[in-house]
Parts: sequence; C-alpha cells; structure tokens
Amino acid sequence: LGTGSNSCYYDGNDIVDKAVSLGYIIGDEGSGCDIGKVLLRHYFYGKMPENISEKFENEYKPNIAAVIDNIYHKPQSSKYLATFSKFAYDNKDDDYVKNICVKCFDEFIDTFILRYKNAENLKIGFVGSIAYYFQDLLRDCLKNKGLTMGNVIKKPIEGLIEYHVSY
Repeated sequence: LGTGSNSCYYDGNDIVDKAVSLGYIIGDEGSGCDIGKVLLRHYFYGKMPENISEKFENEYKPNIAAVIDNIYHKPQSSKYLATFSKFAYDNKDDDYVKNICVKCFDEFIDTFILRYKNAENLKIGFVGSIAYYFQDLLRDCLKNKGLTMGNVIKKPIEGLIEYHVSY
C-alpha cells in the first residue's frame, strides 16, 4: 500500500492466493495515487471545505491545465498523483481529510483483504509508504472490520533484507 496497491495471501512459505491488480486508472484502492486523485477531484469540483481548499491551493497552486498535462501527457502519472497524498498525511487530523483516507483504506480492505478466507484470524501485514505513514488510520480501519494489523514495512527492500539475512 504505497503509490499503488495490491495484496496476496502468504502462508509462510508460498503465495497461495493473490488479488488482481487493475492499476492506477481503474484500481489502486487505498494507494497514494488513489488518495491524490480524490483530493484533486474534490479541489477542482469545489467539494473541499474552504480552510482545506486554501491550504491545498497555497501548497500546490493547482492549475487544471498543468494537472491534466501531468496525468495524460507526462510519464509516471501515478507517481505524480501520489505526491498529493503528502497533503493528506500533513492534514490527517482534519476530519474532512481523515474521512477521505478512511474511505480509501476501507475500499482497499473490502477489495483486497476481505477476499481471503479467515482474514479475521490473520495478522494483516503491509509494505509501502502509505501503509507506513498512515498506519494509525489503517489500524483503526482494520479494527473496525474485525481485522488485526501485523507488521508494517516502509520499503519492500527492508523485508527482503530481513528475510535473506535470517537464512
């Protein structure tokens, strides 16, 4: 759960089930890209509360032509969209922003976690910067669905190093 999102069921030895990833245009629920898309939509549609809209405008000076250009004409548009998730992190104590994040995380959990049998009996681990920085909100979202958070690793390489060093 970072710039993109996906999941798998790992039994301790093998990946025995995995979700289909639809990518950032039609999928990526709960990712930084997803959060960024929601923030941009709300800003341009005039759905943000005034205080948050002013903060967003002061920080990014969003111009619809530039946003469209970055999304449709430049490489790595998912990473561009994910840059706006920093705003969500910086303002996650605001109820409006918190609710956006919670909705995105709930959709991730519903789509990618609850699909696995006995999910409620497992510790749900995460890899990625969004999971790492938003782990308090993510933990609450899991708890509200009867799930338990396991390890949260910021970067995949950290887990790979730990795994290979242990052998």
